[in-house]
Amino acid sequence: MYSSIKYIYINQKNHFNELNDINTNMANVDAFKSKILGLAVTNRYEIAFGETFLDGSPNNCFFKIPYYTMLAKDVTLPGLNLSITPITIWNLKRENVNGATYNPLSITFHCDHTLEIRKAFDQWLGICFDMKTRTAGFYDSYVCDMSISVLNRNNKPVYKAIISQIFPQDISDSNLNYENYDHLMDITVQFEYLRWEPISEINW
Repeated sequence: MYSSIKYIYINQKNHFNELNDINTNMANVDAFKSKILGLAVTNRYEIAFGETFLDGSPNNCFFKIPYYTMLAKDVTLPGLNLSITPITIWNLKRENVNGATYNPLSITFHCDHTLEIRKAFDQWLGICFDMKTRTAGFYDSYVCDMSISVLNRNNKPVYKAIISQIFPQDISDSNLNYENYDHLMDITVQFEYLRWEPISEINW
């Protein structure tokens, strides 16, 4: 009889401790959620291309399309790879950083019904390389800066990357097919650029 009562007491005590652990964990989760104010989402962002190229000529490719940022379906926020070189000091091997390389940047755009976004990139590519004369343009005449801003749930920017001296390097093919009824047309553009840097303090 005593052992049965002791068994019930231990079980009740363990159950009580489990409830305390659950309450403590819930409190920690609530504190965590209140501290970080939610998690970042991937579907809130905006992009902006510079108003002029480096030589000062106006970037008319995009600024005649005021809604181009809304057509950006998929944007790659660029990363960074550090180049390392192994060195040996007193028979101890370590890796030293000697440079950095940047990952490719690509953006997929929805095409508007008049294909203005496609025409804009055709125009920009024509500045980079004239298909009629088969000559390349001057570097400063076809590169500009670009920004990618990550927004919070209130559509306020919380992170911004400035991509310097960017230009389109590759535009994807667009497949046309009678069988794909009402299928939306997209284009994916891969960009080359000199560097990018984050803006830690954003004052808007």
